[in-house]
Amino acid sequence: MANRLSVIATRTGDDGTTGLGDGTRVSKDDLRIAAMGDVDELNSTLGLVLAELTADEAETETKSTDTCNAETASAPADGAQAASAHTGNDVPSNHQDQAHTLAKDLRRVQHCLFDLGAELSIPGYVAVKEEHARDLDDCLKHYNATLTPLQEFILPGGTRTASLLHVARTVCRRAERAVVALGRVQTVHPPVRQYLNRLSDLLFVAARHVNKEAGTGDILWKSPNSRAGA
Repeated sequence: MANRLSVIATRTGDDGTTGLGDGTRVSKDDLRIAAMGDVDELNSTLGLVLAELTADEAETETKSTDTCNAETASAPADGAQAASAHTGNDVPSNHQDQAHTLAKDLRRVQHCLFDLGAELSIPGYVAVKEEHARDLDDCLKHYNATLTPLQEFILPGGTRTASLLHVARTVCRRAERAVVALGRVQTVHPPVRQYLNRLSDLLFVAARHVNKEAGTGDILWKSPNSRAGA
């Protein structure tokens, strides 16, 4: 790995071509390169989501610590009561637990997307399997269980983390379209399409979940008639 990454600027792509994992050189506007690029962009967008989740966790932890210190300072001198006031805030909040779980799930997705990109880079190589899509199905069940059924379309938005998840969702759909386009002219193993299709669903549900945990809730779409009367 160290040798492969020792030189980043090779200048071999100055002519508008790039090398695939099997050594083949293709144009940088090749359908395979377009699909790889969209998957890479999706992974980068998830990095933004994770950075925001980490910041949210840190902010929640700081608030919890500040509350703990304030309660300890104002607690009665009685040792048992003071200890009770302190230890009650040492337990991580459910919000923190949920954010940590989502972060772990998204990090696992990032690794799988990197593998998926490698599969696209090497024609004939298989990295993503049906079990990876099933893993996303399990995640969908987990986060859907916390939500009420949708009665109306929703608008992207709410918290910053949820908004970034919606951005990731739309990038994922674009990556899926690029993979479908590639599959029309070259072989793409079905689990690749399945994974991206399922992932966009997960990102949508995750955005709703994040808003719910933050107390924001869904932003419902309003029909033209209802907007006119508002």
